[in-house]
Amino acid sequence: RTLRRFIVTGPEDPKVFDIHAGSSSGSKPKLGLAFDSYPTIGRNGCGTKGAVVRMFLAMDANFRDPSDPTIGLPLKCGSDSRAEKNWIPFEREGKLFFVYSVIPHVVMQAATGDGTCGQKYNTNFLPLVQLQGKYSGYAFSGSAQAIFVNCNTCTPLLPEPHYLALFHVKDPRKGEYAHFAYRFKAEPPFPILQVSAQLPLMAAQAQEGGPGFAFASGLAVKDNRIVVITYTAGDRESRALVLALKDLDNFFNATEAKV
Repeated sequence: RTLRRFIVTGPEDPKVFDIHAGSSSGSKPKLGLAFDSYPTIGRNGCGTKGAVVRMFLAMDANFRDPSDPTIGLPLKCGSDSRAEKNWIPFEREGKLFFVYSVIPHVVMQAATGDGTCGQKYNTNFLPLVQLQGKYSGYAFSGSAQAIFVNCNTCTPLLPEPHYLALFHVKDPRKGEYAHFAYRFKAEPPFPILQVSAQLPLMAAQAQEGGPGFAFASGLAVKDNRIVVITYTAGDRESRALVLALKDLDNFFNATEAKV
């Protein structure tokens, strides 16, 4: 017989982003870090319901000095009875928001001081709703962070200010992922405007075997020209998809997302 134990080693799926919330006017932005983790065990243990994964937020992380600890506070929104992960952080006008879910597209404002959540916006994007109906057993979840883009000549297929973000679709039976970029409006209620064709991330087989996979974890845009999508391949290698913003714009030529 084999005894298997699930051992938690710490935070997972970190999302690093700049945030001006809580900073004085004209000051440099703080470094924010959102991640998911099991909660720490308190004096009463995990409670009667056991422990589930929660989202945490750490503000003003000092990456230059690892000996300077930064406390991650649990975000007090979502469910206490099921796992909460894959939220997409972004900033608008000095306020922090999270994309809570992709279908429906739920966006929540979050307080950086105590982890509470404020106003919630809920919209639907019909092509994604139809895709989810076609693949009812698949999971649609957010990835990485959202980036504000304002360059009409760089994104001729969407010549207006918007946010660029990622999401993934998982086939739970095969353990396979498909990744997509999407764009949503820069003002509340932040509806989805466009979804790209599938992104060409190079998968690799995990050391434990099984199907090869890739999992996107980071998104950056440099000077409105270069897009960098960081991802893991088979939980073995760190890789990056680097392309011009204009080239990524061409992925939105697809009439509909396909898994």
